[in-house]
Amino acid sequence: MTMNTNFNATDNKYTFWELLNKFTKIEIPIIQRDYAQGRPSEGKIRNRLVNHIADALKNECPIELDFVYGMITENKRTAQSLFIPIDGQQRLTTLFLLHWYAAWSEGKLDIAKETLLHFTYETRPSAHSFLEFICKETIPQTIASFKDYFVHEARWFDNTWMLDPSVEAFVIMLDCIHGNEIINSSINLFTILTTTDIVSFYFLPLEEFGLSEEIYTRMNARGKQLTPFEKFKSKLFAAIDYDEDLKNEVSEKIEYAWVDNLWHYREEQIYTIDKYFMNLLRFVALVTFYERNLGEKRKKANIDLDDEDQLVSVFDDVSSVKFLINVFDLLPRLKKLAGSVMLYPWANDSIGTIGMMLKEVVLNNAHDDITTVLLLYSALQYMIKHKDDSGMKDYLTVVRNMLVNTKDKSQREWPRLLPVLKDLASDNIYELLLNPDFRIEVIYSEQQKEEIRKAKLISINSRFKALLQKIENNVHFKGNINSLLDGASVDGKVDYNTLEKLYEAYKLIAKSDFDEIWGDLLGTDIYKQTEWRVEYDSSYEKHDAMIELAKEVMENNNDVNGVLLRRERKFVIQMQDKYGNLSFANQPKEQLYLLYILSTRVLKYTIADFFNNGYQFGWLSKNISGYSPLFKKFYDKSSGMIYQSYGTYFQYNRGILGKRTPKVLIAYCAGQKPFDQLIDFASEKK
Repeated sequence: MTMNTNFNATDNKYTFWELLNKFTKIEIPIIQRDYAQGRPSEGKIRNRLVNHIADALKNECPIELDFVYGMITENKRTAQSLFIPIDGQQRLTTLFLLHWYAAWSEGKLDIAKETLLHFTYETRPSAHSFLEFICKETIPQTIASFKDYFVHEARWFDNTWMLDPSVEAFVIMLDCIHGNEIINSSINLFTILTTTDIVSFYFLPLEEFGLSEEIYTRMNARGKQLTPFEKFKSKLFAAIDYDEDLKNEVSEKIEYAWVDNLWHYREEQIYTIDKYFMNLLRFVALVTFYERNLGEKRKKANIDLDDEDQLVSVFDDVSSVKFLINVFDLLPRLKKLAGSVMLYPWANDSIGTIGMMLKEVVLNNAHDDITTVLLLYSALQYMIKHKDDSGMKDYLTVVRNMLVNTKDKSQREWPRLLPVLKDLASDNIYELLLNPDFRIEVIYSEQQKEEIRKAKLISINSRFKALLQKIENNVHFKGNINSLLDGASVDGKVDYNTLEKLYEAYKLIAKSDFDEIWGDLLGTDIYKQTEWRVEYDSSYEKHDAMIELAKEVMENNNDVNGVLLRRERKFVIQMQDKYGNLSFANQPKEQLYLLYILSTRVLKYTIADFFNNGYQFGWLSKNISGYSPLFKKFYDKSSGMIYQSYGTYFQYNRGILGKRTPKVLIAYCAGQKPFDQLIDFASEKK
């Protein structure tokens, strides 16, 4: 057979037999891992691969087993050439065993062994010796099991070799091949394997492509176990057999560009990127599954991201594969933007930016955080659609606002939600929002209206954009600022200067999570009283009453304490006028606000002395020494209650406890007149 020994980038498809003849020696180096495809635990993978080859033989349908890379050295004096595989060890070893088996089963080892001996293992002496001996020794063709024969009958076989994982795997793979009915019964198997391209691969010498040894050494430093990505690749390529160009593009980029793109995300001292490939592939499969509404088409509610068969099934059409290619291709561009688009300034450092979200997906397989997945999907859709990233911050800010404030983002809504996010990917999102023909489904309608309202403000005065986005990024608003816009409206129109000042006042009252003003919220609608509780509204941060307080602070030169004092004194006087005697106040909210004012203004207790176990209140009527209700009535009852603060749940059965009783209810003894002191406080000159 005449061999082409000069590599040609346009003619780089080889059979194993051609590669053996191309080089004097093909050496699996000592740095490589053990042979994995024959490992006892890999039966499913092994059988699938052998069956794949057997089907190709049966149907006379050629198959390709991906790329083989490596380093070539040549001794010019002896004209001997050495090929050291860096990637492809597993496939080459399996093909060697298949060719050896074909030669053995047809009695052609004598003519084949010289070529077969070009292939050798240098990982351990035992692996090297085993491959050499099976080529040189006579092995009867009547054996039923290679393992039984080698261990119990072959005199040349050293049983300690079975302690070598590679040798054990060689033997198991030979038995697997031997047990395959199609291969076992094939006629002229050796001739087919050595003279046709029924099984081939692409061979790429690193030197010919100007690729550094270091890149591929680190790329292939994958440890001892067969990784999920290695198992996944062959399935993925098989799934996209319908388009040869796409298949070739994916095959090449998986081994070249995408390795480089993901290398940045490695954890320290980790020299493998297979896990990161799989994590990002799962992300792509997840959004593709719902974007194409495959759940509906296949009558499945969701996709199991750990099931390889389900993963590859997603890529059964051109659009899905093109999205996959786009995602991995865009990683460098996304990396450049990593810290420039802050989406969660209120969150911890792990998910604050789009770059951090990507890192969470790549490193930690974070697919459970729905908003993170949807924002990352949105960023990618924007980059696919636009070359210039200047409009991405505005687009992602609007999307963030909509997603964070839409309660139902569950995966059952994704078939409708993902196309909306894709359609929103405009390089001028505010202009798009003002288009009367543009319609948005799924997203919370009130938030949609707010985004359009903000877009109108920006169209009128471009200065609004920076201010609005600053307010949207505040932890207490998280994109929803309608209440503040209403508070800054003058004659029905939002005034820029008023909004700016109102926001500054709001930040003052929000300091330390509203600690300074919290007790005074008892005098607002933020607190609601029921028959059994006094509880605060969970949306207190954006509540109209909170905005009114901020507005009052703004109108009083940002004097927070002065505003609170006036409110408290006014309330005490109102209660005195209403009841004649403060001790006859009978509504829980009224009583609690009076007690808070008494505690902090008269007794000078801390806020924590009042809200000592939480910011909500229940009550008990038991008479226990040391506790005084201070009030003579409670609703229509002629006795007061002992208030108990709590966080989430109020436990009646625990009784009255000092640690959850406001200190003011423990402070007063019989004969003292706390409400006289409160009246004196309210009557002080302001």
